[in-house]
Amino acid sequence: MLFHIIPTHVESGRWYGLSPHFYPQLISGLIIVFSLLMLSTCVLKPNRYQGQTLDLSWRRFFQFLVFLLTVALGFALIARLGTLLGAPLLIAAIALLMGERSWVKIVATATLPVAVAYLLVRYILLTSLP
Repeated sequence: MLFHIIPTHVESGRWYGLSPHFYPQLISGLIIVFSLLMLSTCVLKPNRYQGQTLDLSWRRFFQFLVFLLTVALGFALIARLGTLLGAPLLIAAIALLMGERSWVKIVATATLPVAVAYLLVRYILLTSLP
């Protein structure tokens, strides 16, 4: 958000006082700072949370990286092929990574929300999806 969406999608326009980019960048920056603070608290004081220890391992870190890469590739696929093809593929990939093996559930979960969003955006809001 900080480096791509806000600079490229927020209109400059005429403004008085603070730039239109200021508040979205401030909010995004604070989310990043507080997320890092929460993560460091979890790592440095794992017993603080309901008496349970935090299970951090290299395996979980690798899983996180795989999920992050999957989402990034999914967004690139959506940008390249469009929402109607890219979004169901991304949802299906995430479902598979999370352990779902029922193809009926995967197909339903991957297609129905995208179809509803498409119909909502296209025929109720009268605009288009990327």
